[in-house]
Amino acid sequence: MPLSRAKKDPPARERQRKMREQFDRRNGTVSRSYEEGALVFVQQWKAPHFIWKKAVVKRRVGAVLYEVEVDGKVVRKHANQMRRRVESEGSSTLSTLLDVLQLQDYVQQSQSIRQQRIDNPTISSRTPTDATQRPPPVLRRSTRIRRPVQRYGIS
Repeated sequence: MPLSRAKKDPPARERQRKMREQFDRRNGTVSRSYEEGALVFVQQWKAPHFIWKKAVVKRRVGAVLYEVEVDGKVVRKHANQMRRRVESEGSSTLSTLLDVLQLQDYVQQSQSIRQQRIDNPTISSRTPTDATQRPPPVLRRSTRIRRPVQRYGIS
């Protein structure tokens, strides 16, 4: 079927749409688009590896190409070489990493618990009584029978 006919044929369009959706779903594609003035990180080559630098989107050049300003210079970057950047007060690398990985900040929690113990010493100064203490568990010993190695004899 010629390409011009496929564009006019509604069932062909539907098949193409379904194939595109299936491909995107299986390959984890993410559509990225950035507006003018958006804060981004861009991938810059600095031998012998890439580094991420802060940039600002100036304009969209093509479907996936953008002109961005990095360190006062305007360069063209592909959308795959760009990531969104959010500026906020008090943001730190650790909190960003914890947010991305959806983890809790256990250091912060332990400091708050330690502060609570300092503020309320009666809770931490209590010692458990003998009735609440459990005896240490009895260790299970191995029941394996060890036999000496039988080597090939030279006779």
